[in-house]
Amino acid sequence: MRAYVMSLLLAGSLAFLVVAPPTPVSHDGTPIDADVVTESAEGEFARVRAHFDTVLAELGSRDLTGLSESQRSKRALLVTTLMAYRDRGAFPKNYDFPDRFVPYFVDRKTGVHCAVAHLLAATGRADIVDRVRRANNNVRVAELAGDTAFVSWLDASGLTLDEAARIQPSYGGARDVDDQRDQSYRNASVVALSLSTFATVWNLTNQSGDRPVVSKIGIVIGAATVGLGAFAESFPDPSHELAIANGVVGAASAFVGARGLIRRNRAARKAGQAVNGGARTGGLEASVASAFSLVGQKSAGIAVNVRF
Repeated sequence: MRAYVMSLLLAGSLAFLVVAPPTPVSHDGTPIDADVVTESAEGEFARVRAHFDTVLAELGSRDLTGLSESQRSKRALLVTTLMAYRDRGAFPKNYDFPDRFVPYFVDRKTGVHCAVAHLLAATGRADIVDRVRRANNNVRVAELAGDTAFVSWLDASGLTLDEAARIQPSYGGARDVDDQRDQSYRNASVVALSLSTFATVWNLTNQSGDRPVVSKIGIVIGAATVGLGAFAESFPDPSHELAIANGVVGAASAFVGARGLIRRNRAARKAGQAVNGGARTGGLEASVASAFSLVGQKSAGIAVNVRF
Protein backbone atom coordinates (compact mmCIF):
# COMPACT_ATOMS: atom_id res chain seq x y z
CA MET A 1 0.00 0.00 0.00
CA ARG A 2 2.83 2.38 0.83
CA ALA A 3 4.38 1.75 -2.58
CA TYR A 4 1.24 2.85 -4.38
CA VAL A 5 0.86 5.97 -2.23
CA MET A 6 4.49 6.97 -2.79
CA SER A 7 4.24 6.35 -6.52
CA LEU A 8 1.08 8.43 -6.82
CA LEU A 9 2.68 11.29 -4.90
CA LEU A 10 5.71 11.29 -7.18
CA ALA A 11 3.61 11.15 -10.35
CA GLY A 12 1.33 13.88 -9.02
CA SER A 13 4.31 16.12 -8.30
CA LEU A 14 5.44 15.85 -11.91
CA ALA A 15 1.95 16.60 -13.18
CA PHE A 16 1.72 19.68 -10.95
CA LEU A 17 5.01 21.03 -12.24
CA VAL A 18 3.76 20.72 -15.82
CA VAL A 19 0.19 21.95 -15.44
CA ALA A 20 0.88 24.75 -12.96
CA PRO A 21 3.44 27.19 -14.39
CA PRO A 22 5.79 28.91 -11.96
CA THR A 23 4.60 32.17 -10.44
CA PRO A 24 5.78 35.00 -12.69
CA VAL A 25 7.88 37.70 -11.07
CA SER A 26 8.83 41.21 -11.98
CA HIS A 27 12.41 42.41 -12.38
CA ASP A 28 12.64 43.15 -8.63
CA GLY A 29 11.45 39.67 -7.67
CA THR A 30 7.91 40.68 -6.67
CA PRO A 31 5.32 38.02 -7.62
CA ILE A 32 2.95 39.04 -10.40
CA ASP A 33 -0.54 37.64 -10.90
CA ALA A 34 -0.83 35.55 -14.10
CA ASP A 35 -3.72 37.72 -15.32
CA VAL A 36 -1.49 40.78 -15.08
CA VAL A 37 1.16 39.06 -17.21
CA THR A 38 -1.44 38.24 -19.86
CA GLU A 39 -2.71 41.81 -19.83
CA SER A 40 0.87 43.08 -20.08
CA ALA A 41 1.48 41.00 -23.20
CA GLU A 42 -1.75 42.27 -24.76
CA GLY A 43 -0.93 45.83 -23.72
CA GLU A 44 2.52 45.54 -25.28
CA PHE A 45 0.97 44.42 -28.57
CA ALA A 46 -1.47 47.34 -28.53
CA ARG A 47 1.33 49.78 -27.70
CA VAL A 48 3.47 48.68 -30.66
CA ARG A 49 0.46 48.82 -33.01
CA ALA A 50 -0.32 52.36 -31.81
CA HIS A 51 3.32 53.33 -32.41
CA PHE A 52 3.05 52.30 -36.05
CA ASP A 53 -0.24 54.18 -36.43
CA THR A 54 1.52 57.35 -35.31
CA VAL A 55 4.59 56.75 -37.49
CA LEU A 56 2.50 56.04 -40.59
CA ALA A 57 0.63 59.30 -40.06
CA GLU A 58 3.93 61.17 -39.77
CA LEU A 59 5.31 59.55 -42.93
CA GLY A 60 2.19 60.48 -44.83
CA SER A 61 2.39 64.14 -43.81
CA ARG A 62 5.95 64.76 -45.02
CA ASP A 63 6.62 67.12 -47.93
CA LEU A 64 8.14 65.01 -50.73
CA THR A 65 8.93 67.77 -53.20
CA GLY A 66 12.67 67.27 -52.76
CA LEU A 67 12.56 63.57 -53.71
CA SER A 68 13.07 62.08 -57.15
CA GLU A 69 10.38 60.03 -58.85
CA SER A 70 12.29 56.84 -58.03
CA GLN A 71 12.60 57.81 -54.37
CA ARG A 72 8.89 58.65 -54.16
CA SER A 73 7.92 55.33 -55.72
CA LYS A 74 10.15 53.32 -53.39
CA ARG A 75 9.03 55.30 -50.37
CA ALA A 76 5.35 54.68 -51.21
CA LEU A 77 6.07 50.96 -51.49
CA LEU A 78 7.81 50.97 -48.10
CA VAL A 79 4.86 52.76 -46.49
CA THR A 80 2.48 50.14 -47.92
CA THR A 81 4.79 47.37 -46.67
CA LEU A 82 4.90 48.95 -43.21
CA MET A 83 1.08 49.12 -43.10
CA ALA A 84 0.89 45.40 -43.92
CA TYR A 85 3.52 44.67 -41.25
CA ARG A 86 1.45 46.57 -38.67
CA ASP A 87 -1.73 44.77 -39.68
CA ARG A 88 -0.09 41.34 -39.53
CA GLY A 89 0.81 42.00 -35.90
CA ALA A 90 3.90 39.76 -35.56
CA PHE A 91 6.51 41.74 -33.61
CA PRO A 92 9.75 40.79 -31.84
CA LYS A 93 9.71 40.26 -28.08
CA ASN A 94 12.04 41.44 -25.37
CA TYR A 95 13.16 38.29 -23.51
CA ASP A 96 16.31 39.62 -21.88
CA PHE A 97 15.56 43.03 -20.33
CA PRO A 98 12.48 42.78 -18.10
CA ASP A 99 13.06 46.20 -16.52
CA ARG A 100 13.26 48.42 -19.62
CA PHE A 101 12.26 48.94 -23.24
CA VAL A 102 14.85 47.65 -25.70
CA PRO A 103 14.82 47.34 -29.52
CA TYR A 104 15.38 43.97 -31.19
CA PHE A 105 16.40 43.90 -34.84
CA VAL A 106 15.43 40.22 -35.11
CA ASP A 107 13.57 38.14 -32.50
CA ARG A 108 16.17 35.64 -31.33
CA LYS A 109 13.57 32.91 -30.74
CA THR A 110 11.08 33.29 -33.57
CA GLY A 111 13.17 35.09 -36.19
CA VAL A 112 10.50 37.80 -36.56
CA HIS A 113 12.04 41.04 -37.90
CA CYS A 114 11.52 44.47 -36.45
CA ALA A 115 9.84 46.97 -38.77
CA VAL A 116 13.08 48.43 -40.18
CA ALA A 117 14.63 44.99 -40.65
CA HIS A 118 11.40 43.86 -42.34
CA LEU A 119 11.55 46.79 -44.79
CA LEU A 120 15.19 45.99 -45.57
CA ALA A 121 14.46 42.31 -46.20
CA ALA A 122 11.38 43.13 -48.30
CA THR A 123 13.55 45.20 -50.65
CA GLY A 124 16.23 42.55 -51.04
CA ARG A 125 18.68 43.75 -48.40
CA ALA A 126 18.62 40.78 -46.05
CA ASP A 127 22.43 41.02 -46.05
CA ILE A 128 22.22 44.26 -44.07
CA VAL A 129 19.74 42.65 -41.66
CA ASP A 130 22.02 39.68 -41.01
CA ARG A 131 25.10 41.86 -40.55
CA VAL A 132 23.38 44.21 -38.10
CA ARG A 133 21.84 41.29 -36.19
CA ARG A 134 25.23 39.63 -35.74
CA ALA A 135 26.97 42.86 -34.75
CA ASN A 136 24.36 44.11 -32.27
CA ASN A 137 20.82 42.77 -32.33
CA ASN A 138 19.69 45.48 -29.90
CA VAL A 139 21.11 48.39 -31.88
CA ARG A 140 19.11 51.58 -32.27
CA VAL A 141 18.69 52.74 -35.87
CA ALA A 142 20.13 56.17 -34.99
CA GLU A 143 23.40 54.38 -34.16
CA LEU A 144 23.65 53.12 -37.76
CA ALA A 145 24.49 56.57 -39.09
CA GLY A 146 27.99 55.35 -39.91
CA ASP A 147 26.79 52.25 -41.80
CA THR A 148 27.28 53.34 -45.40
CA ALA A 149 25.24 50.48 -46.91
CA PHE A 150 22.28 51.22 -44.66
CA VAL A 151 22.47 54.99 -45.23
CA SER A 152 22.64 54.41 -49.01
CA TRP A 153 19.55 52.22 -48.82
CA LEU A 154 17.70 54.91 -46.88
CA ASP A 155 18.59 57.57 -49.44
CA ALA A 156 17.53 55.41 -52.38
CA SER A 157 14.27 54.58 -50.59
CA GLY A 158 13.37 58.20 -49.91
CA LEU A 159 13.67 57.88 -46.12
CA THR A 160 15.77 59.89 -43.69
CA LEU A 161 17.71 58.42 -40.78
CA ASP A 162 15.39 60.20 -38.36
CA GLU A 163 12.34 58.64 -40.04
CA ALA A 164 13.88 55.17 -39.86
CA ALA A 165 14.67 55.76 -36.19
CA ARG A 166 11.01 56.70 -35.63
CA ILE A 167 9.84 53.56 -37.41
CA GLN A 168 11.87 51.34 -35.08
CA PRO A 169 10.02 50.66 -31.79
CA SER A 170 11.44 49.40 -28.51
CA TYR A 171 9.87 46.39 -26.82
CA GLY A 172 8.81 45.99 -23.21
CA GLY A 173 10.09 43.22 -20.98
CA ALA A 174 6.79 41.67 -19.83
CA ARG A 175 6.97 37.88 -19.86
CA ASP A 176 3.97 36.24 -21.43
CA VAL A 177 2.16 33.04 -20.47
CA ASP A 178 3.94 30.99 -23.15
CA ASP A 179 7.32 31.81 -21.60
CA GLN A 180 5.99 30.71 -18.20
CA ARG A 181 4.69 27.40 -19.57
CA ASP A 182 7.99 26.69 -21.34
CA GLN A 183 9.82 27.25 -18.07
CA SER A 184 7.42 24.93 -16.27
CA TYR A 185 8.21 22.18 -18.79
CA ARG A 186 11.93 22.61 -18.26
CA ASN A 187 11.49 22.51 -14.48
CA ALA A 188 9.37 19.37 -14.65
CA SER A 189 11.87 17.72 -17.00
CA VAL A 190 14.76 18.35 -14.62
CA VAL A 191 12.81 16.76 -11.74
CA ALA A 192 11.58 13.84 -13.86
CA LEU A 193 15.02 13.05 -15.29
CA SER A 194 16.58 13.17 -11.82
CA LEU A 195 13.93 10.87 -10.33
CA SER A 196 14.08 8.43 -13.25
CA THR A 197 17.86 8.25 -13.11
CA PHE A 198 17.76 7.62 -9.36
CA ALA A 199 15.04 4.96 -9.77
CA THR A 200 17.03 3.20 -12.49
CA VAL A 201 20.17 3.04 -10.37
CA TRP A 202 18.11 1.93 -7.36
CA ASN A 203 16.51 -0.86 -9.34
CA LEU A 204 19.86 -2.06 -10.64
CA THR A 205 20.53 -3.08 -7.03
CA ASN A 206 17.21 -4.92 -7.02
CA GLN A 207 17.51 -7.01 -10.17
CA SER A 208 15.98 -10.08 -8.55
CA GLY A 209 12.91 -8.07 -7.60
CA ASP A 210 13.12 -8.99 -3.92
CA ARG A 211 11.94 -5.47 -3.11
CA PRO A 212 8.79 -5.04 -5.21
CA VAL A 213 8.21 -1.55 -3.80
CA VAL A 214 11.41 -0.35 -5.48
CA SER A 215 10.38 -1.95 -8.77
CA LYS A 216 6.92 -0.38 -8.72
CA ILE A 217 8.29 3.07 -7.95
CA GLY A 218 10.67 2.76 -10.89
CA ILE A 219 7.83 1.78 -13.21
CA VAL A 220 5.56 4.65 -12.15
CA ILE A 221 8.30 7.30 -12.30
CA GLY A 222 9.50 5.97 -15.65
CA ALA A 223 5.99 6.00 -17.11
CA ALA A 224 5.41 9.56 -15.87
CA THR A 225 8.71 10.71 -17.42
CA VAL A 226 7.90 9.07 -20.76
CA GLY A 227 4.50 10.77 -20.66
CA LEU A 228 6.22 14.10 -20.03
CA GLY A 229 8.31 13.59 -23.15
CA ALA A 230 5.22 12.80 -25.22
CA PHE A 231 3.44 15.83 -23.72
CA ALA A 232 6.09 18.25 -25.02
CA GLU A 233 4.23 19.10 -28.23
CA SER A 234 1.49 20.85 -26.25
CA PHE A 235 3.98 23.51 -25.12
CA PRO A 236 4.74 26.57 -27.26
CA ASP A 237 8.52 26.28 -27.47
CA PRO A 238 9.70 23.06 -25.80
CA SER A 239 13.23 21.73 -25.94
CA HIS A 240 13.35 18.88 -28.44
CA GLU A 241 16.40 17.45 -26.69
CA LEU A 242 14.61 17.47 -23.32
CA ALA A 243 11.62 15.65 -24.80
CA ILE A 244 13.87 12.90 -26.19
CA ALA A 245 15.78 12.64 -22.91
CA ASN A 246 12.51 12.26 -20.99
CA GLY A 247 11.43 9.42 -23.27
CA VAL A 248 14.74 7.54 -23.15
CA VAL A 249 15.52 7.92 -19.44
CA GLY A 250 11.90 7.28 -18.44
CA ALA A 251 11.74 4.12 -20.56
CA ALA A 252 14.95 2.86 -18.93
CA SER A 253 13.52 3.38 -15.45
CA ALA A 254 10.27 1.61 -16.32
CA PHE A 255 12.11 -1.26 -18.04
CA VAL A 256 14.50 -1.95 -15.15
CA GLY A 257 11.64 -1.78 -12.64
CA ALA A 258 9.43 -4.11 -14.70
CA ARG A 259 12.30 -6.56 -15.18
CA GLY A 260 12.68 -6.89 -11.42
CA LEU A 261 8.98 -7.69 -10.99
CA ILE A 262 9.07 -10.22 -13.84
CA ARG A 263 12.06 -12.01 -12.34
CA ARG A 264 10.40 -12.08 -8.93
CA ASN A 265 7.21 -13.54 -10.40
CA ARG A 266 9.15 -16.20 -12.29
CA ALA A 267 10.99 -17.20 -9.15
CA ALA A 268 7.69 -17.41 -7.26
CA ARG A 269 6.15 -19.61 -9.97
CA LYS A 270 9.10 -21.99 -9.94
CA ALA A 271 8.94 -22.25 -6.17
CA GLY A 272 5.20 -22.98 -6.37
CA GLN A 273 5.69 -25.68 -8.98
CA ALA A 274 8.33 -27.31 -6.82
CA VAL A 275 6.04 -27.33 -3.77
CA ASN A 276 3.12 -28.75 -5.74
CA GLY A 277 5.28 -31.62 -7.04
CA GLY A 278 6.31 -32.78 -3.61
CA ALA A 279 7.85 -31.75 -0.32
CA ARG A 280 11.34 -30.38 -0.75
CA THR A 281 13.73 -29.73 2.10
CA GLY A 282 17.38 -29.02 1.51
CA GLY A 283 17.36 -30.72 -1.90
CA LEU A 284 15.63 -33.88 -0.60
CA GLU A 285 12.40 -34.98 -2.27
CA ALA A 286 10.20 -37.44 -0.39
CA SER A 287 6.93 -39.14 -1.31
CA VAL A 288 4.79 -41.44 0.79
CA ALA A 289 2.24 -44.00 -0.51
CA SER A 290 0.27 -47.00 0.74
CA ALA A 291 1.49 -50.42 -0.33
CA PHE A 292 -0.84 -53.40 -0.80
CA SER A 293 -0.16 -56.97 -1.73
CA LEU A 294 -2.31 -57.85 -4.69
CA VAL A 295 -1.16 -61.42 -5.20
CA GLY A 296 -2.39 -64.21 -2.95
CA GLN A 297 -1.82 -62.79 0.52
CA LYS A 298 -3.48 -59.99 2.34
CA SER A 299 -0.96 -57.49 3.61
CA ALA A 300 -0.61 -53.77 4.02
CA GLY A 301 2.26 -51.41 4.55
CA ILE A 302 3.84 -48.09 3.70
CA ALA A 303 6.26 -47.47 0.88
CA VAL A 304 8.72 -44.58 1.13
CA ASN A 305 10.54 -43.26 -1.92
CA VAL A 306 13.46 -40.88 -1.39
CA ARG A 307 15.34 -39.00 -4.13
CA PHE A 308 18.26 -36.64 -3.78
